[in-house]
Amino acid sequence: MDISDLDPIAATAFPLAEIIESSPDFIGVADAEGRLHFLNRAARRTLGLNERSSLAGLSLTTLHSAESAEFLAATAIPEACRRGAWVGANFLRTPDGSEIPVSQTLVAHRPGNGEVALLSVIMRPLGGDRVDAARLVKENHELQAVLEEAGAGVALVRSGVVARANHCLAGLLGRQLPQLIGAPVGTVWPEAANLDAARGRAELPLARADGSMIWLDVSAHRFGERSEIWVCRDVTDRHQREAELHRLANFDAATGLFTRHAFRQALAQAIAEGGTEILLAVAMIDLPHFETVAESLGQRAAELLLRLLGQRFTETCRPGDAAARLSGHRFCLMLRPVANAEAAVARLRELQVALTVPLEHEGVEFNFNPTMGLALYPDHGVVPEALLRNASSALLQTTREGGESLEVYSSAITERLRERLALRSDLSHAIENGQLFLAFQPQVDAGNGMMVGVEALVRWRHPRLGLVPPALFIPLAEDSSLIVAIGDWVMRESCRQAAQWREGGREMKVAVNLSARQFRQEDLVTRVTEALRVSGLPARLLEIELTESVLVSDPENVVRTLKELKTLGVQLALDDFGTGYSSLSYLMRFPIDYLKIDRSFVSSVTSNADHSAIARAIIGIAHSLGMRTIAEGVEDEAQAAFLKNNGCDVFQGFFFAYPMSPDEVRGLLDRGARLDAGAFRPRNRERSVLVFAPEASTREALVAGLAADGYQLFAAPDLTQAFDILARYAVGVVVCDFAGEPGQAMQLLRNLREMHPRCARLAVADADAAAHISQAVNQGAAYRVLARGAADAELRRAVHEGFLAFDRATANERLQAELRHANDSLQQLNHELQQLVVARTERAEHDEVSLDVIREMLLAVPLPMLGYDAEGTIAVANYEAERVLAGGALLLGQSVTDLLDVPLTLAEASQTLPQLAEIEGSDYHVLLRRMGQQSRSQGTMLVLVPVRGEGDV
Repeated sequence: MDISDLDPIAATAFPLAEIIESSPDFIGVADAEGRLHFLNRAARRTLGLNERSSLAGLSLTTLHSAESAEFLAATAIPEACRRGAWVGANFLRTPDGSEIPVSQTLVAHRPGNGEVALLSVIMRPLGGDRVDAARLVKENHELQAVLEEAGAGVALVRSGVVARANHCLAGLLGRQLPQLIGAPVGTVWPEAANLDAARGRAELPLARADGSMIWLDVSAHRFGERSEIWVCRDVTDRHQREAELHRLANFDAATGLFTRHAFRQALAQAIAEGGTEILLAVAMIDLPHFETVAESLGQRAAELLLRLLGQRFTETCRPGDAAARLSGHRFCLMLRPVANAEAAVARLRELQVALTVPLEHEGVEFNFNPTMGLALYPDHGVVPEALLRNASSALLQTTREGGESLEVYSSAITERLRERLALRSDLSHAIENGQLFLAFQPQVDAGNGMMVGVEALVRWRHPRLGLVPPALFIPLAEDSSLIVAIGDWVMRESCRQAAQWREGGREMKVAVNLSARQFRQEDLVTRVTEALRVSGLPARLLEIELTESVLVSDPENVVRTLKELKTLGVQLALDDFGTGYSSLSYLMRFPIDYLKIDRSFVSSVTSNADHSAIARAIIGIAHSLGMRTIAEGVEDEAQAAFLKNNGCDVFQGFFFAYPMSPDEVRGLLDRGARLDAGAFRPRNRERSVLVFAPEASTREALVAGLAADGYQLFAAPDLTQAFDILARYAVGVVVCDFAGEPGQAMQLLRNLREMHPRCARLAVADADAAAHISQAVNQGAAYRVLARGAADAELRRAVHEGFLAFDRATANERLQAELRHANDSLQQLNHELQQLVVARTERAEHDEVSLDVIREMLLAVPLPMLGYDAEGTIAVANYEAERVLAGGALLLGQSVTDLLDVPLTLAEASQTLPQLAEIEGSDYHVLLRRMGQQSRSQGTMLVLVPVRGEGDV
């Protein structure tokens, strides 16, 4: 047959079969039990079988001597099935009974199901003397047994070739044992190709065939000139543990950046490699408020944010740079190389931009504004410690003084830090030396101008420096435990001073700031209680102010502490509201009485639409939650008027009063405690019109055109005056001229839309301002547009219609306010009703428990006691009464006159003299008491007291 006539598979199989049949080695195939299915020509010839002889009934064991057959069945075949292969030596038995020593390899074959289906058998006669060969087979069995029991991977290597190995080593290398025998070490284990046995021991990596990497501990022992014994043990677990320890020691788990230790090593190496020729920069970076955000979100979310921050740092780094996370919100960066200080600053500005991009978690964006301190090598230090220290000093300068967000180190910074340390040392003795004192800033009711409270502000009179600004020494105290001692002193002194005013007949609430460190004190409530007790100040006259950062840190404990403070009776205020990270859901959980609008919003509330919107939103939130609002930093009449018109409850700021001494506060109280700074004077009742026109001639013409209608007319040439008038007066219509400064006119109309939505807005313009007018109309900023030069009658008609719209908006706003007020009142009534129901339910439960206790006590009294109604029917009786009067039977429902022989006048039963009764041969005093004298009960109580002696009752 021509081989070309075969199909491809047959064409491949045909030469393979010819090779197997022509091989001088004995080759066969058996199943997993050793039953033979195939023997090649050389094997059949040696075993006395021709090509037509059947293999039925033959097995591997029947072809071998008795000893070899036993070894095959017990060791070789199971070993090949378990490990995939077995290599050794055995004796074949010929038909004449003689034995042929052979080397033997068994290879297991597994189809898709993983079970051993067939065994390949390859045998080769061993040359030499038969006696020597027999001894070799026996020694081979013994040696292989020793190797397999070694408990480690063992190999005999001759001239770089694996002469013998055990299955343990084959498993470690990820190969079959036959693949190892006769293979050069470099092909099966390249990493060990150059192992020098003279070294004795080494740890080598191994890339396995499946792609995995392991580590082996190799002990190599040389014998002879070219032979070596290798003993290999798997030490991958130890290497992995060491690698994990190295990772934990050198890389931050949350960000993947260097740790402090690893960063210092990288910095030292960079300095050593570059000498003084290469300039490098070290930047210390802080993310203010990050820990507050992390605590509010929980650990998993915080780790996610840290991972994102780590990615930002990594993406910013260039080759040669290194970044590290030193603590919760402190990072460090090495820039290498940099040309000069300007280049380093430019690189850090790029990082600042990257870090200020908001991070998002579950739809909420978080913004961080990093501050940075920069030190340069070699100008600011030539060793890592000096560079890190000076970069920290530069960073400290930014965080302490609120200046630039990036500061380059200078020797002046070190000097200022020395001064700061000295000042902190002096501050630690300020209390004991009597250098601290309190000033009190009044808080004013927005409705009538009456002082309703004061905020206690600590001041420090230094013996050498004079008055130290609070902005300088308060941060020093907050950075250490000094704030706790100072805070306790402020609390005690404020309570003492308020109690002193009260003793003089002038009650005034005092507000005390509580720092986050103070709030975290476990005995905070005890300290507040003690301050109130010692001073004698009622708790209702103490207000405690907290910052938002306190609330978001461990909310559960915060709620518990706040409730304990509320139980004392103190009031609670949330300071600087709107500047932190607390959410409305948190706010609803806390028993807060006041929200304080931060001065950063108040300062521009009349000119910044965003800030005015925030102020109005805070007022609305507070009122919807049953809270009141306090505006901080009110410094002019316009601010006060705007806040008052939008519902703010209380003012505090220099416009009304500067911080005062205790005697000045007392004097103000004696004068009636009213602070009328102009904000409370009655405002215009007439209709008011504001004319905004930068050009004087236009402004005068518009005012003249409206003069005949009796309006109160205000004219403003610029935005500053316009905003001031709008804040102080109830302007109903604004006429805005677009001549000269159309951009200012547009800004005014936009602000009016946001800040004074009731006000009707009229725009006056010519064709030159068409684009601005179109924009104003499209944005809803302009109510109506008039052409410049329109007749006075048209202007007057437009203003009149504007006031009609203003009146409608005012009436609608008033109606909405009344509806909100009614809704708030209903909510308050509902809340009070719920509290009443809860209180009554708790009282009923308490009364029920008390009744059960009294009933149990009554039943256990050792004297016979019972109660009966006006007809003598017994309604209650204790165990002793049932025992004495009824032999243990129930008395309820029986008549008392059927049980006792002594006559009783029930209608006149009262706390009478004892009567005598004989019961079962025993004498008893009978005590009677009419019920209902101290309760709503009715009937008579009877008590039987045994007669113990003459006159004994």
